[in-house]
Amino acid sequence: MHLHTKYMEDQKMNNNIDYNEDLIEKIEILKQQIDIIWENFITNEISDGMKLMSQLFGDLDKIVTKIVSTKNVDITEFFKCMEKLENAMKISDYMLIADLVKYEIKPIVSIWQNKLNSKN
Repeated sequence: MHLHTKYMEDQKMNNNIDYNEDLIEKIEILKQQIDIIWENFITNEISDGMKLMSQLFGDLDKIVTKIVSTKNVDITEFFKCMEKLENAMKISDYMLIADLVKYEIKPIVSIWQNKLNSKN
C-alpha cells in the first residue's frame, strides 16, 4: 500500500469520526431542547413551546438528513411518531405534544446517538 493511499484512508476515517461526533453533539443539544419544550407545555407556556417546536422541526430535519446516510439507523418509528405529533398539533393537544416529544421522539434520537457513539 502506498503511503499516500494509507494517508487518504486515515483522513477518511478521521472525517467520519468528526462527522459522527458533530452529529452526536447536535443530538445532545436537541435532547436538551426537547426537555425545555416539554417543560414549556406542561407549565402552560404554549407560545414559548410552539416557538421552540418550530426550531425543533428544523433541527430534526437536519439531523434526519444526516442520519439517513448512516448505516443501521432505522427512521421508521421516528416518522410514525411525527405523524402522531402532526395530529396532536392539528387539534392543539399541547399535553400530547409535550409527551410525544419527550417520551417518544427523545428516546428515538437517543438510540441514534448511542448507535453513533458505538461507531466511534
